Amino acid sequence: MRNAMAVMTVLLALTAGCSDSGATPHPPVTSGAQSMPPVPRSLDAAKYADNLCGLLEKGDLAELGFKGEPSLKPTGPDFSVPSCKAVGGPADGSLDLSLKGDLESLRAAYEDTSGKYGFRHAVELRAFPGVVRSQAVDYPGSCDVLVAIGKQQMLALTSLPGDSRGGAIAICGRLLTLAETLLRKLGA
Repeated sequence: MRNAMAVMTVLLALTAGCSDSGATPHPPVTSGAQSMPPVPRSLDAAKYADNLCGLLEKGDLAELGFKGEPSLKPTGPDFSVPSCKAVGGPADGSLDLSLKGDLESLRAAYEDTSGKYGFRHAVELRAFPGVVRSQAVDYPGSCDVLVAIGKQQMLALTSLPGDSRGGAIAICGRLLTLAETLLRKLGA
């Protein structure tokens, strides 16, 4: 929880300060390609491979503004990627949680120089490397959190605006808190 608070402090600090024009300040985008830090160890997610929704509890989803039980939805081109989709938040938001058997999309997120994301920041959650990103800063759009949980495995969380309070930065902050909770449940 202490790491999530530190990350939230960084996110809030990035948005602090006002300009004389009254425009909303923008957090800096992590610039240039970065190398992904090493993964400290592998977490055992095998017991959740058949039911990834088992990682999520009502309280976890309530913090994001969701009601009810998450439903299991297979995703990926071959529908073999363990995934859980939760729906039912305010404004029909959704949360997608996936367990991926490689780190390619996380490495690509570290190396991204496309400028596609209005906010992209490398993070460390419970000593595991990750990236939090959103295409929009001012508009409460979707947020992605990608975090390595092993040498060849990662958790990917995507939240579409369910609870849009605070815009994309606040949405990403709440998603980072959930990611840290999931890492703790996996033994980090």
